[in-house]
Amino acid sequence: MMARLFFDARIISGGYSGIARYTGSLLIGLLNSPHLYDELTVLFDSNFDYNNNENYSAIKANWKDGVKEVRLNAPPFSIRHHCVVSRYVNKQKPDLYFYPHFDVPYWIRADTTFVIHDLFAFYMSNYFGKRNSFMKTYYRLTITKVLRRKQTRLITVSQSTLHTVAEVFGDSSIRNAKVEYESSPITLVESGTAVPYPTGDQPFLLYVGSRRPNKNLKFIIEVFKELKEEFGYRGKLMMISGTKNWNYDLDKARSRYEFIELINGVNDSQLKRLYQKMDALFYPSLYEGFGMPIVEAAAQGKKIITSNKSSMKEIAPEWALLIDPESFDHKSVAGVIASYLAEDDRPNLADYPFNQLSWKQIAERIFSSNKTP
Repeated sequence: MMARLFFDARIISGGYSGIARYTGSLLIGLLNSPHLYDELTVLFDSNFDYNNNENYSAIKANWKDGVKEVRLNAPPFSIRHHCVVSRYVNKQKPDLYFYPHFDVPYWIRADTTFVIHDLFAFYMSNYFGKRNSFMKTYYRLTITKVLRRKQTRLITVSQSTLHTVAEVFGDSSIRNAKVEYESSPITLVESGTAVPYPTGDQPFLLYVGSRRPNKNLKFIIEVFKELKEEFGYRGKLMMISGTKNWNYDLDKARSRYEFIELINGVNDSQLKRLYQKMDALFYPSLYEGFGMPIVEAAAQGKKIITSNKSSMKEIAPEWALLIDPESFDHKSVAGVIASYLAEDDRPNLADYPFNQLSWKQIAERIFSSNKTP
């Protein structure tokens, strides 16, 4: 048991991002496992209004007597993030400080467990814009410092990410590391009935993610175009994608192709309904650290079209279709997808391990001991 545990949840300010939902779900799993701590302090960002934050609402619904909430003026990914959080945590001297992302406050002295979900920022050219070279150097130095500390334990969310960490930072960086997989976010699993997102009667494939370069949006559009024109798919492509363009202008593509429908502002109950109504998830990324939409779609027993790359091939259920996301033969890829969509096989949900994995189990595995493995 850990006597005093500090859980840094400031990153739930990211709303529906994968890391925000991971953080909220893991914290709820921990709150419902009081045997894992004597004292629990949860850190939030005092600059953020959590009133309409679905993760925060779910956390407070599971709040326990005696758990302490602390709000710090320290937005994630800021200089104050390093200075203010380090000063507060060092003064309080917890037995363990937990941070759910790779950007650990630089001067933390307490025993630390942190999570690396992915490292695509190190692979993507110009990810940080004009500050790209500086920011990559900064994060490389910060992560290297944390990994070298004996009192640090690293969690990765897939074997693929663990191997990537070793490639980027060296084999010695994973000496105190282990893999703990994710499950469907609690806010999605326990979402109530809501007004469904209006999809009409037309069938559709669903994309869920951002517009970052690793998401392979141009490939998605071009393969879907072949699927409609050459193989007669009658549906549309619905894309929950955020609004920030990176290397591909999705808004221009939408104005060119009527089959694209862009969606924003969908809550988890509406997302669950979209998963249930879709023909398949279309998620052929070039690189992922985990791939939460795959697990979310599999929980609904739906067809999944994803990549044979990185973590996606690791976590995809056996009924998923794995394709080459770098293939230039879009027509052939579309043909394989058309055949897959025509199949009438029913997946056996009991055979998919992530459907059986609870966030209480994940919390148990992460927090049952603060000793390095």
